[in-house]
Amino acid sequence: MSRVEISVVIPCFNLGPYLDEAIDSCLGQSCQDFEILVVDDGSTEPSTRALLDGYKRPKTQLVRTPNRGLAAARNLGAAETSGEFLCFLDADDRLHPRFFAETLRRLKSVEAPAFASCWIEAFGDESWIYRPERCDLAAVLAECTVATPALVSRSAFEAVGGFDEGMPAMGNEDWDLWIHLLAESFQGAIVPEILFYYRRRRGSMVEECYYGYTYLILMDYLFRKYAALYRTHLSEVITDKDRELEELESNRARLHLHLEQALRPRLIGEGIDPQDRPRSSSHAISSLEPFDLVTLTSQAPYPRELMEREEKLLTLRRLTREMELERLWIEAELARRMRESQRPPGAGP
Repeated sequence: MSRVEISVVIPCFNLGPYLDEAIDSCLGQSCQDFEILVVDDGSTEPSTRALLDGYKRPKTQLVRTPNRGLAAARNLGAAETSGEFLCFLDADDRLHPRFFAETLRRLKSVEAPAFASCWIEAFGDESWIYRPERCDLAAVLAECTVATPALVSRSAFEAVGGFDEGMPAMGNEDWDLWIHLLAESFQGAIVPEILFYYRRRRGSMVEECYYGYTYLILMDYLFRKYAALYRTHLSEVITDKDRELEELESNRARLHLHLEQALRPRLIGEGIDPQDRPRSSSHAISSLEPFDLVTLTSQAPYPRELMEREEKLLTLRRLTREMELERLWIEAELARRMRESQRPPGAGP
């Protein structure tokens, strides 16, 4: 590939149905000085393999590799491209048309940060907006405030060795990268605009590492890897974690009240038993009980109160998620009943 300013690396493992959307969001950028490299990370799903066989899109190349995981696929993509800046876009996400222009402007500003992120809007199975204000070391130790495709300087990326291929599970590769960069005194910036669209879908890798055992395993890995940093910034991190716990508990309480006082009574009034709701495919809350947190954190080089808070966060997230799924189901059932009541007699479905 010829030298360009931005190299977009898109790992793809069985995500063929979404790939064209991701690439279209790149091709629609106001800044056109970029290349795209799709890394087929050993896809096994037939329709994805068929799509990628002979895949042709403008500015786009394809490399195929045996499945080695997200970090290795991204590192391969970085090695096979030449741009001064790198953008690691997941195959099911999308960029705003001004993403390259605005993040590039920040990277070329007087401050010259090593990476530039933005605000995030979720779509798909969830709908929310995330407006982080900070991406300094203390803030990013507490939570990943940096978007996955944040534009990053190739020289900074290479200085820290790229993505960590030794993580115990997939899910926090980008978070680890941002911490590593900040730990090495590189700086970041956040463009205060929604420039990244983050797809949330049931059964995704992100769902498992956000609501499942994997979350605690990955947090333990980060805490151990950056134990000295977490000890140094413990007070700030604990304050941020406690604030997040309070927000989650407040959201859970509001949702519980809405279900109890509004939605469930309406559903019962329509002759539908709330217990008829199909259970979600997510793990049951009780499955957290046998998780051996004591063994996981034994002889841990980091303060144990960090993992205690992560366990509480995970439990609250799962409880809230289960209630959110119930809310969506009830609203869909009520809408279905409304349509049926308005259908003329004898009309088809």
